[in-house]
Amino acid sequence: MVHIDTSYKLKEIYGFGDRLVKEWNLNLIIARNEEVLRAGIDPSMGRLKCCTFLKASALKQAIKSMASRRYYLVIRRDSMA
Repeated sequence: MVHIDTSYKLKEIYGFGDRLVKEWNLNLIIARNEEVLRAGIDPSMGRLKCCTFLKASALKQAIKSMASRRYYLVIRRDSMA
């Protein structure tokens, strides 16, 4: 299981992931784009820029580092009203 960690998630998201790891005996990989976080990219810079750097880039890095060729992706979707 790969958790794309932007460091801007709700505490409940971390708890949910921890519970799944224990219940299903999963190997958890935390993927973060540390370089971009150090550079100060955050949600105030707009969703496209923020999500591209903090989520899409981190996912690409994680996939590159893993040997698997099969992936199942689950994305949490909520409104940003």
